[in-house]
Amino acid sequence: MTTVANAPDPSPDSSFVPVRARAVSFRPRLPLA
Repeated sequence: MTTVANAPDPSPDSSFVPVRARAVSFRPRLPLA
């Protein structure tokens, strides 16, 4: 996945990590772009 490619760049990933984690908790019908 793109996450692997962004491995060297945890800066932007870290920002999306909490956002995605929160979205998963709410189980949204639309996938995070």
